[in-house]
Amino acid sequence: MTQPHHIGPQTTGSARPTLPTHSAHALDAVPAPLVDVALIDAKGIVAAACVSVSTWHELVRTGKAPQPVMRAPRCTRWRVADIRDWLLARSVDASAAEKVDRAARAGAEGARRRRQQAAPSTS
Repeated sequence: MTQPHHIGPQTTGSARPTLPTHSAHALDAVPAPLVDVALIDAKGIVAAACVSVSTWHELVRTGKAPQPVMRAPRCTRWRVADIRDWLLARSVDASAAEKVDRAARAGAEGARRRRQQAAPSTS
């Protein structure tokens, strides 16, 4: 006789289900050197970088993102430390590009105002 499959928490003799206990700080116990050599797949990276998988692979192909350290059929991984450094550098570049864009828009707005003030009013 086969046992029925349970979806969700298993129940014991009592009416209350028993839930698995997970520590919210389970990753805090991982030693720092181990975190630096940990490997991550493309799905994890695209979730952290907010890009699509195809965009991620294009960034890797063009050399704008770290190259994988392990590549096997259907199993490509990157070092978490490399991805962390890449994301930090990318955020610095993005903020610098944003500042340049904001300065260019402010300069264009200033030029527009100067032209408007220099034009004789016909009222």
